[in-house]
Amino acid sequence: MENKMKFGQFIAKKRKEQQLTQKEFASSLFVTESAVSKWERGISYPDISLVSEICRVLQITEHELITASEDYHQRQLEKRGNYFLNIVKTYSAILYGAYIISLLTCLIVNFALEHKLDWFYIVLSAEMLAFSLLNLPLIVKERKGLFTVLGSFISINLLLFVCSWYTGGDWFAVTFVCLLTFYALVFLPLILRAEMKPIGLGKSKALICLIIDTILIYITVIVCMLFSGSMGIQNVLEIAIPLVSIGIILPWIYLLIIRYIRWNNFYKAAICLSISGVYFYMFNSFVHMIIDKKEFSMPAINLTVWNNTYINGNVGLITFMSTILLSIVFTIAGIMYSQKKEHNGFFFRKLI
Repeated sequence: MENKMKFGQFIAKKRKEQQLTQKEFASSLFVTESAVSKWERGISYPDISLVSEICRVLQITEHELITASEDYHQRQLEKRGNYFLNIVKTYSAILYGAYIISLLTCLIVNFALEHKLDWFYIVLSAEMLAFSLLNLPLIVKERKGLFTVLGSFISINLLLFVCSWYTGGDWFAVTFVCLLTFYALVFLPLILRAEMKPIGLGKSKALICLIIDTILIYITVIVCMLFSGSMGIQNVLEIAIPLVSIGIILPWIYLLIIRYIRWNNFYKAAICLSISGVYFYMFNSFVHMIIDKKEFSMPAINLTVWNNTYINGNVGLITFMSTILLSIVFTIAGIMYSQKKEHNGFFFRKLI
């Protein structure tokens, strides 16, 4: 009976705070005034189907109704949420106002001075970029990151295209390829992680990402070399492509070792270090062979002399020896780890 009385007193208090009579409260719930009177006198509880409607009319939460007490924590959270929403609305309204005022001003000035629209399109595309970064994340309800990245990529390219058109340049293709490669290197891993997991390709995202990045790097180098005029198509094929291949091969080796070799991480680290040592030791020799069209030769080494003739070979040798020593350390650690794991597994099977 005490709980019913507490519940009734709470209902009456909240009804009066909303400045409702029992008759008005009953009418809004489509129940009789007698039923409301019984609730408030602690004689009976309302039907469970009325809970949501009672909360709406009295402007309380279901938790407050069930416990017949004020939920100050929840109200504080709602208050903060409403405050944040008001800030977002004010922020958006200010930005929209700034967009409209600046666009109208530039439109009038550009047309008045030039009797046509030209640099106005630069302002328009620049504001589209600002919109994609500042307003689009607030508008999109799902996949905010994906749509923000795509929106910024499209708007940046639009801005670059307009600038290229306005200045009479022919460099837009180069900037588009470079920007596409940059976005792929920075954002593609995040996009693949979010988008490919639901379709069962999450385990292959690193391989897919590296394939796409490799293709884009080749395209970027070819386009930049041909646009700059520093190399003809033959030199691009004979020099630029082989140099890019040498540079990209190490990430591919790391991926194949780390992702697809079924050994413990210590062994993988040892293999990667060993290969890295050999790679950096012989890197300059391969580069000179490609650029100078000479036969492959090992770098000259003389640790007592550090001039231009020997410095690359000396540094390469020290790097090679350091990585080999580290790989030996990781190999020993891998052996110890494997023995410990095998011992623990044997002990566990013995207990079973």
